[in-house]
Amino acid sequence: MTMPESVQDTRRPRSADALRQWIAAHVAGQARLPETEILPDTPLADYGLDSLYAVTLAADLEDRLGLPLEDTVVLQHPTIGELVDFLCDELEKERTEGV
Repeated sequence: MTMPESVQDTRRPRSADALRQWIAAHVAGQARLPETEILPDTPLADYGLDSLYAVTLAADLEDRLGLPLEDTVVLQHPTIGELVDFLCDELEKERTEGV
């Protein structure tokens, strides 16, 4: 689902750190753990998160970022660090192609 640009701009994290923090909070809520226990280089599966959650997270990221994402994006980038790097690259591509 693609949102109007004005909505995307207010919901998009302004930096990689902000995106990392948003994903960590999302994961912490699902795993019922404090955010401080969610580390960027730990596979999400180590927190007990399954493929259904991975698809849900992908959909939430797609909505939040306004980027078309594959359902398997979280499985392909299994840590928050890898996922953020991928998403930042995709956002940069979108920004440069949209100019």
